[in-house]
Amino acid sequence: MTGNWETFVEASGTISNPPTASTTLYLVFKGGSGYLFDVDAFTFATGTGSSAPATTLRAQVNNQYVSAVGTSALIANKASVSSTEQFDRVDAGNGAIALRSRANGLYVSAENAGAEPLIANRTSVGAWETFQLINNSDGTVSLRATINNQIVAAENAGAGALIANRTSVGSWERFVLATG
Repeated sequence: MTGNWETFVEASGTISNPPTASTTLYLVFKGGSGYLFDVDAFTFATGTGSSAPATTLRAQVNNQYVSAVGTSALIANKASVSSTEQFDRVDAGNGAIALRSRANGLYVSAENAGAEPLIANRTSVGAWETFQLINNSDGTVSLRATINNQIVAAENAGAGALIANRTSVGSWERFVLATG
C-alpha cells in the first residue's frame, strides 16, 4: 500500500501449477469495504526470463561485470556475461530505476538502508531498491541509492562487494551500462 492513488509499486508473483494450454485466468481482489486497489496494469510472463533486452553493468575500475550469484552480495568479478550478470532495468517512477536479477528474479537492494552491500534478494521495489542513474561526462554511469542518497562503489577496486557509501564519483563509482 502506497497511501496515494497516483503512487504505484510493482508487485510480482508466480503461478503454482501453471496451465499447459490456453485457459482463462481471473484477477480476484478481496478485502474490506470501499476501494481496495488501483491497478495500473498487469502482465503475465512465461519462464524466468524477460523479453526485453538485458542490462549489464561493468565496473570501470577493473573492467569486470557486476554479478548477482544467489543471494550473495553483488560484486564486479566476472569477465563474461551469463544470467548472473544480467538485470532487468525497471522504471520505479520519479526518474528512479530498480534492477531485477535475471538469475534469481529478485530486486537489488541497498541492504540495511545502504549500510551493507547491495544484494539481489527482494521480491518487490521499495526505497531500498531504487536508484538514480547519474550520467557521467566520460560516458559511464553511476548509481545513487535513493534510501541514503549515497553513490554505489565497487569496493576495493572491484575486488569487494558493491555498496552505496560514497558522496562523490571517482573511479570505483563508474560503470559501463549496456543493454542488449
